[in-house]
Amino acid sequence: MRGLLGGNWGLKLVSLAFAVLLWFFVVGEEKAEVTLSIPLEIVNVPPRMVIANDPPPYIEVRAYGPRNLLRNLTLQGLSKVIDLRGAKAGEMIIHLSPESLALPSGVRTRRIQPATIQIVLDWLLEKTVEIEPVIVGTVAPYYEIAGWEVNPKKVLVSGPAREIKALDKVRTLPIDLKGATKDVLADTALDVEGLHISLPERVGLVQVAVHVRPIQGEKRITHVPVQFDKKAVERVWPPVVTCMLKGPLVELKRLHPKDISVSVDLSGVPADASGLKRLPLRIVPPPGMTVVKVVPESVKAKVKKRPRLENTGGNEGTADNTAAEDSQ
Repeated sequence: MRGLLGGNWGLKLVSLAFAVLLWFFVVGEEKAEVTLSIPLEIVNVPPRMVIANDPPPYIEVRAYGPRNLLRNLTLQGLSKVIDLRGAKAGEMIIHLSPESLALPSGVRTRRIQPATIQIVLDWLLEKTVEIEPVIVGTVAPYYEIAGWEVNPKKVLVSGPAREIKALDKVRTLPIDLKGATKDVLADTALDVEGLHISLPERVGLVQVAVHVRPIQGEKRITHVPVQFDKKAVERVWPPVVTCMLKGPLVELKRLHPKDISVSVDLSGVPADASGLKRLPLRIVPPPGMTVVKVVPESVKAKVKKRPRLENTGGNEGTADNTAAEDSQ
């Protein structure tokens, strides 16, 4: 046993080395094909210039080669660098070839997608533009948008000269009114998606106030009863009138004849007067409404002769107060 293990050491070492090399050859040469997503890096953009389009952030490379080499590639974090040092304003096309990729020997490139990269350079320009709120949704029925306020009203933007020259406003992210019946206050950001512009770092959220108000309208109310002081007036004709009122539609829609106070005005009638008189009407509309028209504007009333006591100072006010109390 000692002789078996102790002799021919040189031959044994050569055999061991050959076996190791053969294993590496068999395993290492096992081929595979993978798709690599390689980030695209654009460096050395000339001063006072900016990229005016959207080059792809990645390129896809279909690579073929030994499995162990491909495995190492996925771990290395490869990137494709495009150097724009000395480039001029305008459009340029960058062609990507297998030779332009830093792949190890033994790895072949079968496909690059995209095979060309378009880059548009333009001069950098700054401009102050207005901020416009984007309003979506609708207010509640019988309400309307009366306007809005934005703070700040304008913002300084920078970007490609051609795009900045054509830009006159920057819009906010949508503000949903959701059936609002009062002013809507919102803090929202500016929507620059699809634009190649930059905003100052100090610009954060924009404050927007959307003013909502009731829609104004008119409504004709019929059969409104005429109220009177039964101590001073025996009867009136007609006993009901028609009123045209103006106010918020949402309130007019719910309005009933009993909500309007119409009474006989006795302020111009002497206390000792009696008989049939044509008297004006006193109309008190609900809060927030105004009277447009009353038909008829006066009524015939059979006035009673009032006690002599009411003829002294303040009598008419007392009678009117009584009428007001009865009207309640």
